[in-house]
Amino acid sequence: MTTSAIPAITPDLIREHGLTPDEYEKVKQLLGGREPTITELMKEYGKILDRSRDRLTRSLAVVRISHVPRADATDALLSLLKTEKDPLVAMVAWQCLLSRAPQLS
Repeated sequence: MTTSAIPAITPDLIREHGLTPDEYEKVKQLLGGREPTITELMKEYGKILDRSRDRLTRSLAVVRISHVPRADATDALLSLLKTEKDPLVAMVAWQCLLSRAPQLS
């Protein structure tokens, strides 16, 4: 699977990731005024999955990954399905992967 073009960060994408406009502005301020990249978001979601043992937090990170419109997000979901031990988080990952079915080749 190849990585698709980097999507633009739009108000809709910000909303899909569960951020308010004010929260997004705070993120930009922390980054010195620049826009965060999708790659940075993916890394942060990966860190959450690595650090947290809370199933709700992990499940929410999986849902956020599923909203990233890139092939590496699909790869991350597939990898998680192979290694996840918590059945709830694995089920969420499976549902997220199924929601991406039209994008799979």
